[in-house]
Amino acid sequence: MALLSALTAAGANLAATGETRFFAAEAILNTDRVEVVEQETFSGYQGVTLKDGVASLATDPDSRDPELTFWVHAPAAGYYSWSCVTAVDEYGKTLMPKWTRLGTEFSAKILLDDEPPQLLTIFSPWRNEGKNTNSLGIIRLTGKRQKLVMQLPRGVRLESV
Repeated sequence: MALLSALTAAGANLAATGETRFFAAEAILNTDRVEVVEQETFSGYQGVTLKDGVASLATDPDSRDPELTFWVHAPAAGYYSWSCVTAVDEYGKTLMPKWTRLGTEFSAKILLDDEPPQLLTIFSPWRNEGKNTNSLGIIRLTGKRQKLVMQLPRGVRLESV
């Protein structure tokens, strides 16, 4: 089983074994909603976040509008584990003490092809606010090129998925 720790717009094939990493700043970005920002704690020193004044669509059950789009091609059909690297900005730091296990403040909406959307926690507020690696569980990939769309929560910066 390959470890999928990030997804990118370049459409690169996933490695047959080991880890493949894709960076959010290289994704296809909806520049009306998101922007690339500096983040010193990230290995590439960049992340993607919602623009100031833009409301998060992640908890809107009817929205499927892409903010970040990644093209993924797994070496074979199967189940892959995946994770993301995130940090919070000043607004995100204010949410940390208020967060509950069932809260959605740090959840992104993930859409893979035409499957139903998933709301997944991409930042764990009990960890390092400057750089946080969070497991997203298991994803089923077809072995063919697939479209993965994300909608971000307010206050979170995404380095890679």
